[in-house]
Amino acid sequence: MNGFINISQADASSQEKLSFTQALLRGLGRGDGLFMPASIIPLDNIPELLQCPFIERSVSILQHLIGADPLRVKLDEIVTRAFDFPLMLRPLDDQVAVLELFHGPSLSFKDFGARFLAGCMQHSSAGQSITVLTATSGDTGGAVAKAFYDQPNVQVVIIYPQHGVTDQQAAHFVGLGGNVISVAVEGSFDDCQRLAKQAFAEQSQAGRKLISANSINIARLLAQVCYYFELAAQQAFSAPLTVAIPSGNFGNSTAAMIACALGLPVKTVLAVTNENDTVPRYLLDGQWLPKSVVQTITNAIDIAAPNNFTRIEYLQRQQAHLLPVFQSSSISEQQTRAAMRELASGGYLADPHTALAWMGLRQQLGNDECGVVVATAHPAKFADEVQAITGVKAEHTPSSDSKLARLPLIPAEYSSLKKILDNYSD
Repeated sequence: MNGFINISQADASSQEKLSFTQALLRGLGRGDGLFMPASIIPLDNIPELLQCPFIERSVSILQHLIGADPLRVKLDEIVTRAFDFPLMLRPLDDQVAVLELFHGPSLSFKDFGARFLAGCMQHSSAGQSITVLTATSGDTGGAVAKAFYDQPNVQVVIIYPQHGVTDQQAAHFVGLGGNVISVAVEGSFDDCQRLAKQAFAEQSQAGRKLISANSINIARLLAQVCYYFELAAQQAFSAPLTVAIPSGNFGNSTAAMIACALGLPVKTVLAVTNENDTVPRYLLDGQWLPKSVVQTITNAIDIAAPNNFTRIEYLQRQQAHLLPVFQSSSISEQQTRAAMRELASGGYLADPHTALAWMGLRQQLGNDECGVVVATAHPAKFADEVQAITGVKAEHTPSSDSKLARLPLIPAEYSSLKKILDNYSD
């Protein structure tokens, strides 16, 4: 690997080129730019890697991706601590399986990226006092809060749409206290994301280092690459494989595409959206036209302007063979509810996002093909919706380690967020 570049800069002569640690600590590049590996060299030992245990394989993949970075020698320790919970591949029938990524502390796939990011920060911040700022549409908040909770010299500020997360999601971060504060925003996740980007652009909060824990941070994405190789290691299908991913900000889909660039044996990465269908429409007509956000039961992907799609297009420009790999479709609210009921009647209780991805996969899968649905959250995080739609109570409801007092509440204006950041950083 030859460093990480700001892919939003068209002029290669002035393009930022950083090490992994530098990109990790910067979060965003100049001009709100996103970092990506300058080039991705395919792995030459995938059959051997697929025979390795998950942790060992993940360390090898991450070492390959970050190159000769100072954190390279710490990866074994970081990954062992970060990925200390199981991931399971459960067959639904002879064509489809579900990759369950929600067995971590916040019951969400984002535990992988958040815990890896926290470990990297711990080893690279050199005792410097930092503020972690993250916008969440539901699951990132809990994963980041639990990953960084009580970590020395770290303050965490989580901003989320006032009416955009469930009580079960909020229980993982709202009112947690200690070094974590949660702030509700009068607006959508896109508003929260806009405020966070403005804060990173200014970087002036009381002399503290402001770090992103969203998927705009490259460390989050690289961690997520690892479980796609575990999918390949566990799956027993011999037919061409499609991976269906519920997609809002397209970070998880980007990680799958990075895995494909490394040589992951997958035919199609299917990014399934809800009625916030900017990307599927763009792929059909070439027009990038985000609409106003529509609130749905798949609230974690209620995003109209996904940041990470830029990264997917960058990968496709770098490796033309990836052009046909990526596809995207949208599923309606009615179809999502029907999918939840159908899965439950067959004995599998799924959260709305997993059901949405399953329906998208089912619509596309041919008779001679197989697929894996990426299950991003435990159904207990959407217990009310799951029970209302399926009639089944989701067990393992997360114990609330917080008071669900949704304060403070701010308008979707940067001056309000800046005031909180300045006060919290004192």
